[in-house]
Amino acid sequence: MYIQWKKIIITTLDLVLAFYLIMAVTSWNNPDENSQLCTKVDINISDANNAGFLTAGEIKHILEKDHLYPLNKKMESINPRSIEEALKVGPFVKTAQCFKTKNGHVKISITQRMPIIRIKSQHGSDFYLDDNGGILPNSKYTSDLIIATGNIDNNFAKSYIAPLAKTISASPFWLNQIE
Repeated sequence: MYIQWKKIIITTLDLVLAFYLIMAVTSWNNPDENSQLCTKVDINISDANNAGFLTAGEIKHILEKDHLYPLNKKMESINPRSIEEALKVGPFVKTAQCFKTKNGHVKISITQRMPIIRIKSQHGSDFYLDDNGGILPNSKYTSDLIIATGNIDNNFAKSYIAPLAKTISASPFWLNQIE
């Protein structure tokens, strides 16, 4: 039986080199989160031009109130899941995503709930309906939307007015017919 020592040595060296490369790329390349501080917080709000109910300053205020704003905190103590959950509690937030980067940044992406109609009831209630029929509270910001007034309760608004407003908003023809 003839043993090919050259093949065994080359195969062994290839395996050692492959193991080294995998370790170098994955575990040995991680920065030390124990000493690294968060140097920047990027807050991205999608549809900020259309809805305009949330600003980056308000997001920062919400996180500071809950003691979750990550700037100048250790990266290991930042919990992206708790930041997401704190932001989803707000009435204007549809989705919230948060993640940490290796260079000490925290990225927060928010999708707003899109109002499609404003309801001003003769009973004194004033609120918005979003594109899914959910109720949004009145805000200090205004939006260029259809306004429905009269004897309107929440159930009627969700069941009848929200689908009508969604149909009107989807059609450029009907949207231009309403002042």
